[in-house]
Amino acid sequence: MRNPAFWAIAVTLAAGLTGCSATPEPVPRPTPNQLSPARSDALQQEHLDEVWASTGLPDAQRPDVTEERTIALHEWSSTIAACMTEEGIPTEADGGGVSYQSVSNAALVQYICEARYPVDAVYYDQLNESQLRFLYDYLVNDFRDCLHSYDIAVSDPPSLQSFIENYPRNGGWQPMTEVPPSQAIEVERACPQIPEGIYG
Repeated sequence: MRNPAFWAIAVTLAAGLTGCSATPEPVPRPTPNQLSPARSDALQQEHLDEVWASTGLPDAQRPDVTEERTIALHEWSSTIAACMTEEGIPTEADGGGVSYQSVSNAALVQYICEARYPVDAVYYDQLNESQLRFLYDYLVNDFRDCLHSYDIAVSDPPSLQSFIENYPRNGGWQPMTEVPPSQAIEVERACPQIPEGIYG
């Protein structure tokens, strides 16, 4: 992540105010929900059902896939790209996603790879309040500063309470949607939308 640029005058003012303002307490690391094995299985199955539905193939053609291991979210793109390449579709990890040439069986192969290497169910569960507080603090500080380093101005964030209340409905506040399309790919790579540590 790039460091935000600070104007000299802002630094001077901040130095003069140091003795008058208290340093905000850091937001504590969140505590993710503890999922039962049954809940984990249900969340992973729900995701795989969605992936299968996106193939457009009938359920009768849905293959039985043996799970090899559960992966963390940051492993997804590299793991799925390697798996699809092994299955005969040259694929590259592209930021947080994968890219490959459009071929008739690509969606089927991606399903097979996602079933073989499912993402830990904690990433599919709804964020609890401790996680939402952590996310809000990240978005209004580090993430917004990262956008400013690209000269991207975004709307003022809502209050924490409003963010928490509206998150299930509309994401609370999504400054990434205000990034110009011409800068989106570059900014997505430099400014992660999800902070490290939100899942524990």
